[in-house]
Amino acid sequence: MNEAKIVHFVQNKCEPIMPFLNFISYIFYGHISLPLFNILMYFQKVNLVRMNLFLIYTEIILVSIKLIFGRKRPYKQHTDYIKGLDSKQPESKSFPSSHSAYAALFALVLYKVITPSSFLVILPIIIGLSRMALGVHYLSDVLTGYFIGFLLFKQGVYLNII
Repeated sequence: MNEAKIVHFVQNKCEPIMPFLNFISYIFYGHISLPLFNILMYFQKVNLVRMNLFLIYTEIILVSIKLIFGRKRPYKQHTDYIKGLDSKQPESKSFPSSHSAYAALFALVLYKVITPSSFLVILPIIIGLSRMALGVHYLSDVLTGYFIGFLLFKQGVYLNII
């Protein structure tokens, strides 16, 4: 099964919960998620300067990969059967999913710094699902985003940022 068909399948199955998925996806745009993340980290006595420099580094990595691969988003490449339903209709490239990378990174940081919770396992899955349901990412974009988020988390731990 090719990835466009997977996105189409996810869109069809998730139609009843699309407003919820759009909301969840919207929360993970940086202008909302980063301030919330900073507030949580502040109360955990994490060095916010180092953490935010690390997040800037993360963004540079993700944007660089997007520019190197230049993959079109599903709703732009398969206009005949994939709808672009994200309220923001992103124009940047598809691969990898920044939302998924940040969801994995944030969940792992929160898991380590605050408390282990099954919600922190489910959150990145919901984010990844939302990105496919909204027609802005393929499955490989989402899975690669998770992997990059995991690698960056490990690097942050190694560098004593997290």
